[in-house]
Amino acid sequence: MEPANPIRRAGDFEALFAENRMLRDEIRVARQAAEITAQMVVEQFEKTEAMQCRLWEANEELTAILESSMIGIALVKERVILKGNNKFHELFGYVPGELAGHSVSCLHPNKESYLAMGEGYRRLAQGERFRQILELKRRDETRFWARINGCMLSGNVARGSVWMFEDVTAEHEAQTALVQAREIAERAEHDLRASYVELEQANRRLQQLDQLKSDFLSSVSHELRTPLTSIRGFSQLVGREFGRSFAPLAKDDPGLQKKAARIEENIEIVLKESERLTRLINDVLDLAKIESGRNEWHDAPMQVEAWLQNAAEVTAGLFEEKPAVRLQLDIGAGLPSFIGDADRMLQVLVNLVSNAVKFTDSGSVGLHAFLNREGLIQVDVRDSGIGFPPEEAETIFDKFQQARQGDTLLDRPKGTGLGLAICREIIERHGGRIWAQSEPGRGSVFSLTLLPVPGSLAEVAKGVAGVTPAPDPSRAPAASDKPDRKKVLVADDDPSVCDYFAQLLQEQGYEVITAADGQAALEAARVQQPDLITMDLAMPVMDGYTAIARLRDDPVLGRIPIMVISALPGWEKAGGNLAMGKPLDEQRFVENIHLLLHGADYVRSDRKLQLLVLYDEHPAPTLMAGGYTAACDVGFCPVAELSARIRAGFQGMVVVPADLLGKVDIGFLDATPSLEVMIVPVPAAGDKAFAVPAQPQALP
Repeated sequence: MEPANPIRRAGDFEALFAENRMLRDEIRVARQAAEITAQMVVEQFEKTEAMQCRLWEANEELTAILESSMIGIALVKERVILKGNNKFHELFGYVPGELAGHSVSCLHPNKESYLAMGEGYRRLAQGERFRQILELKRRDETRFWARINGCMLSGNVARGSVWMFEDVTAEHEAQTALVQAREIAERAEHDLRASYVELEQANRRLQQLDQLKSDFLSSVSHELRTPLTSIRGFSQLVGREFGRSFAPLAKDDPGLQKKAARIEENIEIVLKESERLTRLINDVLDLAKIESGRNEWHDAPMQVEAWLQNAAEVTAGLFEEKPAVRLQLDIGAGLPSFIGDADRMLQVLVNLVSNAVKFTDSGSVGLHAFLNREGLIQVDVRDSGIGFPPEEAETIFDKFQQARQGDTLLDRPKGTGLGLAICREIIERHGGRIWAQSEPGRGSVFSLTLLPVPGSLAEVAKGVAGVTPAPDPSRAPAASDKPDRKKVLVADDDPSVCDYFAQLLQEQGYEVITAADGQAALEAARVQQPDLITMDLAMPVMDGYTAIARLRDDPVLGRIPIMVISALPGWEKAGGNLAMGKPLDEQRFVENIHLLLHGADYVRSDRKLQLLVLYDEHPAPTLMAGGYTAACDVGFCPVAELSARIRAGFQGMVVVPADLLGKVDIGFLDATPSLEVMIVPVPAAGDKAFAVPAQPQALP
């Protein structure tokens, strides 16, 4: 073994220096690497710290956002609440953070709500969102409705889910109320439809009842008017016969004279009451026809002055019965004309004046016509009578209403309570208005307004020669004038009417035969060859319409004049020479009988008729001698100029050849009080002249 030698050789030192240099290089490299690593660690730390700072800031921002949200938000995992914002806790009534770690079952009021939430988890697991409104509960067990939205975290339900809760109780209640309201509306609509069906059925029933009412009124009018004709007629016959034959026998016995006077008073009462009953029937039928729209209106221009003057003439008899009451007329100058039905408008004024006279014992009744501030024609009917309470000014125009004082009717034994209702219907149908003003003890004012014809001017009433009052019907033609007794055939199914006509006509010196139906009338006419036939329309076996048609078709019987006597509507157009409605005006009935049977022999020189004969082609027809030529003023008028002649003031009889009926408004002529109508057959072939027949084909 070689001993250690402290002295090294030069080569050894060099090797040692080389190792030392290598070692220093490695140390330098290691130091540099450590410095780089330290730098990288510092940089990474700084980055991590910056990221953590940003995450913290983001977390703070997110937390601020969540806490400021008005919607409750909760993080749930495996049905356990991990975290929830303040609104979530507030919504359920908990302290912030208190629900962390609790099961979601504490939020549900019942099993159904909890299971519905479980359905939400199933849908989230399938990658869907969950949206639903459920009933939840608060800590104090109160319930509310919440809209719930759920979604998964990172698409994996195992990592948890986020749920949002919003209180929609008010919205849900409103929606529920809306649904309930809709259900109520649907039920109401269903009930309404059912009610509508019921109303339709009720309306059809009402229409049927209205038709039944109309038919009933039509039937009753005939059934009532026919016996009224007998009652009035026989009362007049009994009264005349009693006064002529029996009353003189009691002149020497005061007791009998007293009884005779009482009998005459009783007969007069029967006549007055029958007239009152007739007015009642007419009022009921008038109102029924007007309300149902079945009334025939004959509108034409009317002058206010002529209208009021006519009403004054018609009501003159009322003032004769009350001498202490006078009629005053005040008609403004230059009043325009208006369009109206002459008969109906006269009916209005007569009714108003009659009412005024009825409730006025002394003083005056005034008719005042003027143009008011609105440019309307106004007529006031004023009286100084007892008046009525102001609160009844409207109700008195209702049907069956009458003025009252307290609980007492002012005219219980008199009016029907329909007159003013009819007046209102008539005036409103003409586009006008009617009203009343009054105070007890200070009289009444009934006012009406009418629309004037645009641009019309009032015309001064022209005095024209017309038909003067009829002669005394008791004057039958003298036997020396007519040696042969005229024969009258009376056709009516009511024995009382037949008996009344027979007695009345026998008083006038005529021979009378009767028939109970149209067929019997035809047979009697063929056998008896009467000079005149009175014909009812509503009869059994054969009605009057058919009987008249059969008579007209017969070459022998066709020239017998026929007077229609009926209560049926349309009697004036049944085909007779002359027509009258039941109950009869006895005086006019007798006068018409005389006129039809005796022609010119019955017309006195002081009763000269004004006749206006219509023609269609030029030249004007000539007038043959005979007939009425000696007792009439006859003029001719083209059809086209008829309206102008009437407006100019013609009053009298208009003669209409049958072939011109389609060119003439017969209804208007019939409705004009100052006119009568005569319809004459067409002259025979070859007869160039126009002859007014000795026995007129009249339709008054």
